Amino acid sequence: MVNRNARVQAKQWLVQQLYHNTDRFFHNYPALHPSDDFIDCSAECTGPWVHTVNNCQFVWPHTVGDIEQLFLHPQSQEIICLTDEYELERDGNTLLVRCTFDQKHKWHLLQGHFSRADRFIAVHRSLNNDEAFQGREDPNFYDMEWIDVRQISSTHSVLRVLILRSMLLEDLKGFAKEVGKITLSQDKKTVEQQISLFDKKVMWDYQQNLKNLLSQNATRAASANLVTIPSMALLRKSTQEFG
Repeated sequence: MVNRNARVQAKQWLVQQLYHNTDRFFHNYPALHPSDDFIDCSAECTGPWVHTVNNCQFVWPHTVGDIEQLFLHPQSQEIICLTDEYELERDGNTLLVRCTFDQKHKWHLLQGHFSRADRFIAVHRSLNNDEAFQGREDPNFYDMEWIDVRQISSTHSVLRVLILRSMLLEDLKGFAKEVGKITLSQDKKTVEQQISLFDKKVMWDYQQNLKNLLSQNATRAASANLVTIPSMALLRKSTQEFG
């Protein structure tokens, strides 16, 4: 957009829509004890599409404030975006991450961060196109994510994650083969089971890598620039163990 103010307002409006619907989307979340770790990933194939729903809960030995700073820090984006090739555009409490490595399938991830007393909420929404960036848009990928962080003790917090995603099955097959070295079956039910297990592995690695990064930052007095972020090579290696 040529008008910067309009662009900033548009990004704010998009993340506000997700933020104000946080409690609504978590309404049907499984009834869990705050101290329980939990991952449930489901997949449904419909024609050329695959729709996935991921519900996850993790307990971290960190405060809400520490976790908020993790999500605000640029170092976390390599883990969140699964790549170290991106550009950042920050305005207020919004962060737009633009892929710079994939010339065929461009993507833009808009993030919003909201703070309350003893609670932090991050919302993520994939954008099909960005008028400020010349390139091929991708109308075949939809992703909305909510991360709800609450303090449960003076030293621990619980993270609840909800991800709704739809994408072309052929694109997912390519991603699973590239990242996890997995060849998905042609049978619908088998594919759904494979995708569910693959998503569980990705979600576990995702939260573990973020938690490890936060632990490193918490135990080092030196600059955060000295922290080594888990590389994509490590993510691919751990995902390959999925089998």
